[in-house]
Amino acid sequence: MPNVSTNDTKDSKDSQVDCAVMDMGQTEPAMKTSTKKTERSTGKPTPGSVEWYEIRKENHKKVERKRRETINQAMLDLGKVIPGNEKNKSRILSRAVQHIQGLVEEVVGLRQQVDQYREANLKYQNEIADLKARLEAQGRHQDGDLQQRNSLSPS
Repeated sequence: MPNVSTNDTKDSKDSQVDCAVMDMGQTEPAMKTSTKKTERSTGKPTPGSVEWYEIRKENHKKVERKRRETINQAMLDLGKVIPGNEKNKSRILSRAVQHIQGLVEEVVGLRQQVDQYREANLKYQNEIADLKARLEAQGRHQDGDLQQRNSLSPS
């Protein structure tokens, strides 16, 4: 256990430095104790003090006010985008939900329509390919008939 002694070199209570004397004869300054409990060296009030709670309360009020302003502005923006001329927040939200549900239904219907068009397109492409093949076969058949006629006819 280290031996501890106090050296009083100045008269002022604020400027006292306690020194701890260690077994090896070395001394090191202990923490300085301040009589001022409301502020630290950074200029901020000490946590738990009355001033600290007041500042914390004011900061919370500012943050909460900013949050409410952001929400209110978003509600106004949403009210402008959603069909209808609503000013009541609950009605704006209700209309927004209805509008989004309508859009989702519309998207589902459009996707079904696209699928139908794709199926019809595939069917038409197959029919076109069949017609081209028949036309090509018919053309070859006609070329064969012409060659037969040319070979049979005396020149």
